[in-house]
Amino acid sequence: RYKSSLVLSNVYVFPSLKGESMDNVKKLCTYRGQDSIIKIISNKKKILINGNKEYGKTALIKRLFLIFYAMEKYPLFLNVDEINSASEDMINLLIRETYKKSYNNLNVDEVMQMESEKRVCFIDNFDDVNLSDKSQKIFLEYINSQFDIVILTVNNKNSMIDTVKNLVTNEYINKTYYQLEIGKLRSYGKSRIVDKWLLLEDPDQDTKSQKFDAKRKAKLSQMQSVLKNGYFSNTPLEFLLVLSYVDNSE
Repeated sequence: RYKSSLVLSNVYVFPSLKGESMDNVKKLCTYRGQDSIIKIISNKKKILINGNKEYGKTALIKRLFLIFYAMEKYPLFLNVDEINSASEDMINLLIRETYKKSYNNLNVDEVMQMESEKRVCFIDNFDDVNLSDKSQKIFLEYINSQFDIVILTVNNKNSMIDTVKNLVTNEYINKTYYQLEIGKLRSYGKSRIVDKWLLLEDPDQDTKSQKFDAKRKAKLSQMQSVLKNGYFSNTPLEFLLVLSYVDNSE
């Protein structure tokens, strides 16, 4: 079938993220789509993305990595399993070694001498870091000084255990990081994924036409008949798995 070589980027849809409004901290705002999300990240710089497992945090930051790279910045993924010290020398070594592994023929010295605006750091599942509370704060302070944009993801930040365990770090994050929450996949996201899925067959289809709208509604109806049994979660990955199953069973 035409979707045999499907990759995530073919059907990727940005999730909806909730956070404080840029204009009014007392008002919550929903950010949807690439432009809206890049705008809030570029404005706030230090970002914490919170959400349940499988809600798409890792897929999101991988997508952001490619976007910032296309913007001629030098994004970097730091592996949380390799973060084992808050020493500046050890952090610098980790940064340099990770840049070397991530890029071909990159002059790391040149990159590190550039203005920090050129560097972006991603750390997935930061709540799994193996550092003491105070060391986590020291580590983040140094990372923040080396990278213009720093994006962390965590699972269920509001967990009481994490709050008690990491009082110093949580206080620092609350003061320093703009927090966005990624929620479960809802109707808007499902519709967007189905649109991209249908376009794989013929990219020239008019998504605003009645014919395409009928296809969309039929596919969403099929999906709902499978999802309503409650065996699947409202996550992008499981939605795609069901979408693939429904399509291949036709």
